[in-house]
Amino acid sequence: MWPFISKKRQRKELLRAFASHVSPEILESLTADRPAGPTVLTRGEIFYVVCQVRDDVLDDVAPLLSRAATIGREHGSTIDFMPSAVMILFGVPRMIDPDTMTIEHCAAVAAALLQDLGSHARVAYGRAEGLHGAIGSPQRQHYGTVIPNFNRILERLCTLDYGQSVQIE
Repeated sequence: MWPFISKKRQRKELLRAFASHVSPEILESLTADRPAGPTVLTRGEIFYVVCQVRDDVLDDVAPLLSRAATIGREHGSTIDFMPSAVMILFGVPRMIDPDTMTIEHCAAVAAALLQDLGSHARVAYGRAEGLHGAIGSPQRQHYGTVIPNFNRILERLCTLDYGQSVQIE
């Protein structure tokens, strides 16, 4: 990470920087003292909502993304940003009991996004069998999600008019 500071200080800096943004399990994983190893991914059902905001006015993009991320967090999700879009994930890591998660929960988030953002957003949502976990190399790891055929989801999202949503099946 930072070769010029001690491991103890690195852990302290990681805890301070990420404590309010990620779960305790992820913090423990980030600060664990173990050798870099192979990528470990977990297979499971992933519920997702992808919200693309209008990006034709550059100064509006960041506030719209922030509002979309806030709505996602209010519904118990994990957030991942993409250019002019927010990926709202449920089930990775498990912040919501997977036995109670339904596609209707994603539909409610999509409705909340469109109610707040209106014609400034378009939304696709659904569920997929996917992978999540530490992705990368021994030198750089990123906690991420792999959803097969994600390009199909984005393709469908881009066919929508702003102010619309669609369930991907």
